[in-house]
Amino acid sequence: CFDGRSRNREVFEAAARDVVRSCLDGINATVLAYGQTNSGKTHSILGTLKEPGILPLAMHDIFKLDGGSKIASFKVRVSYFEIFNERVIDLLAAGPRRPEGLPVKEDAERGFFVQGLSEVVVRSAKEVLRLIERGEDRRRYSETRWNECSSRSHVLFTLSLERAGEDCAD
Repeated sequence: CFDGRSRNREVFEAAARDVVRSCLDGINATVLAYGQTNSGKTHSILGTLKEPGILPLAMHDIFKLDGGSKIASFKVRVSYFEIFNERVIDLLAAGPRRPEGLPVKEDAERGFFVQGLSEVVVRSAKEVLRLIERGEDRRRYSETRWNECSSRSHVLFTLSLERAGEDCAD
């Protein structure tokens, strides 16, 4: 069990690293932060420059695993979107206007997906983290009683790995 003294790296190594790495073996994986406002979800996932969160730690880990040879055999794509007032908003869409209200669809082969969502091909953890930074700049934040800069939405990051016609999403 983790408490307020736990470091993000501890949480990553104990609870997320093996889950994220399992995607390289074709397993769908999910890392979820859940809790009330001001409980530390954003800090746990994104972290800071001095204490990186689960997402940056995971990206550095997966791109460096086995000297980068494991990930090199995949086409890697990422997406980043928020759900605000029951509307899906693409945080990586090119251009000044981002599409809002993208429809969520279900397909027998793909499962649930967001129609029209940007998927950006990446080759390094650095590229992924630049995209996350760009997406974070586009998120909706405002002050609450508990936190002067609180996200007012739910956000989802997807890493998709494709090799020889097989898909794996995390």
